[in-house]
Amino acid sequence: MKNKCSHYAYLFVLSVLVSLAASRNSMAANRPADVGFNVSLESSSYNSATNKSTFLYKITQKESQLTGLSHFIIQNFCLPTGETNIKGENSPNGSSEWETISADKMNTSDGSTTECQDGFGSLLKFNYNGGGRTNYYRLTIKGHFIPTDGQSILRWGGTSGTVTCAKVAVQVPTPVVNKQTVYVCQNSSTTLSARTGSNYKWTLNGSSLTDVSSSISASTGGEYQVIYDASNCRSIELFTLQVRDLPTLSVTNTSICPSANGTLTASGASSYSWSNAATSASITVSPSSTTTYTVTGTDANGCQNTASGTVTVYKLPTISVNSPSICIGGSSNLTASGATTYAWSNSQSGSTINVSPTTTSSYTVTGTDANGCSNTASATVTVHLLPTVTATQNQTVCAGAKVTLSGSGASSYAWNNGITNGTEFTA
Repeated sequence: MKNKCSHYAYLFVLSVLVSLAASRNSMAANRPADVGFNVSLESSSYNSATNKSTFLYKITQKESQLTGLSHFIIQNFCLPTGETNIKGENSPNGSSEWETISADKMNTSDGSTTECQDGFGSLLKFNYNGGGRTNYYRLTIKGHFIPTDGQSILRWGGTSGTVTCAKVAVQVPTPVVNKQTVYVCQNSSTTLSARTGSNYKWTLNGSSLTDVSSSISASTGGEYQVIYDASNCRSIELFTLQVRDLPTLSVTNTSICPSANGTLTASGASSYSWSNAATSASITVSPSSTTTYTVTGTDANGCQNTASGTVTVYKLPTISVNSPSICIGGSSNLTASGATTYAWSNSQSGSTINVSPTTTSSYTVTGTDANGCSNTASATVTVHLLPTVTATQNQTVCAGAKVTLSGSGASSYAWNNGITNGTEFTA
């Protein structure tokens, strides 16, 4: 029987249903057959260098089975056809004396298997000579194939008259029609989508998932496999999901005095987007109060992370200074407070300075605190003019006489001989 499924010959699923029939009519009655053979998949492998898959099957004829096996059919799967795409070999011990079975033999059209098949299959023919004999069948297929649960059909007896068939569960080759590596950023998810089909079964690292649709949302790294039916063939798609680390961002913090500029610099990514709409790695800002800025950094893989930088705005120091008054020709101290260092408009420094202006004068002091912030204050030194003082007319008196001396032009008077202004005393 020769069958094609696109570029593949079609073969249907595995189950352990066994049917016995003495004829085609008895097969239709679904009477169970005594399966006189053990069938197993011993090994499978894929060579990426040659793009070929190899499956080794072992078939053992039980001692009670007197008739040798004539046909071995793998069902529920599509295999490639043609001499260059598929090769079958038969061996009595699985290590030597391999006999090549041509593709034509594996896909016969002589009608000898129609009693057994309920679907398309790839026919593998063996020659057994007595009970207890073990034979191996090696199938080499062009392409990447993975074993999945399916079924085989065993047939023994002649090609006409009474034939007996049985279905036996065995793993069958299933083609990998798509294989790709998918990347996702940490804390994100992506959609894995299989081709159009039905009966989807997803696994992650060999463990079954509950998803049964053609697409799933994935965020955990690992090997995703989906098996499904499409165009009367079973197919497999493989997705390797790699989770990429997020970029590690760092942002410098800075402190400024009011009305000053501060610079924040981000690093660790390829491009940046700030909360104030800036897009460079460094930004210059001048907030009026302490403000935090957030930056989103994107690396070369498109993964993003965020970080924050704070501009601390210090308060200006509060400077205070005294404002004294002096008489002309006198001097006074000006004392400032509220800062760490001081600079005066008369080029003096220090918190206290001594001045002696001849006229009323103002002095400005700039005070700088420990944060480097500066503020100013002013002091005025008021200079008073000297009073014009006059005394009473000079007098000549006899000793012991009473005399009164008075001054004018001032508020208070001090005579050099200790008399009291305007008070009578004895000369």
